[in-house]
Amino acid sequence: MADGLEELDAATCWRLAGGVAVGRIGFQVDGRPMVLPINHLIDDESIVFLTGDGAKWTAAVLRRPVVFEADDWSPSHRSGWSVLVHGQAHAVTEGPRLERLRALELEPWVGPDGRHHWIRIRPEVVTGRFVRSQG
Repeated sequence: MADGLEELDAATCWRLAGGVAVGRIGFQVDGRPMVLPINHLIDDESIVFLTGDGAKWTAAVLRRPVVFEADDWSPSHRSGWSVLVHGQAHAVTEGPRLERLRALELEPWVGPDGRHHWIRIRPEVVTGRFVRSQG
């Protein structure tokens, strides 16, 4: 870690991403990048979250490529980590996976009204890094 960056293995990435309450999902809407905060859970090495009708749900129904990002920082120590999960959004609408997700304790921060669609990000690439000041 001579330059202050350390690459994280996949297991560490999943552990860290699951340890924070909020991450961000990035995707395209009408040809423009969109990044939105989501509260999420890790389920079977995938990101899952609830949403209502709208851009995130449309991206999942159309199985669009997305990126999920989670991080944590300590300004006083000038250190932190960041995890990126590149994958495809999937609408979870039926079957055993939907029943399992419904049993999870995930409550949308904005309230449950209208937030009844489960989305799963099926990972393709998982990367992360730990950053520490060299000064």
